[in-house]
Amino acid sequence: MIADVLMSDAFEQSFSRLPFPMRDIVKRKIRLLSENPGHPSLNTHRLHNVKANIWDCYISESVRLLYEIKDNNLQLWDIGPHSLVDNVHLRGFAANTRFSRMDQPAGPSTPQPSLDEPKKPAFAPSIFKNAGRVSIPSAAMQ
Repeated sequence: MIADVLMSDAFEQSFSRLPFPMRDIVKRKIRLLSENPGHPSLNTHRLHNVKANIWDCYISESVRLLYEIKDNNLQLWDIGPHSLVDNVHLRGFAANTRFSRMDQPAGPSTPQPSLDEPKKPAFAPSIFKNAGRVSIPSAAMQ
């Protein structure tokens, strides 16, 4: 089980350049990766052309995530296009790289109503509430 999700400076910079809709997708995929690293939609695989134990997973068709699981922590090294994986052998993965903690929300957040806001009625008021009883003349019943 993953204890913490940690981000390198390179990951933070690359993540901040992503469009907001893609950031939401990345957060969902990271949550999935931390819960189930073998999930088929992630298509995770170890990169063999680096000395470190670096893995790659699919965020989308064009976006890849480089990560490592170390001491029960998910260390996010970088995120970017597929060329990131192609050129991974040119990168250094130093043991003394600084990582910061990524705060993961437990799930999709729903806005909580304020106590000051009046609660809206679930149904619209009836237009017949003051109409009283409806009578049908007995002549119309025949």
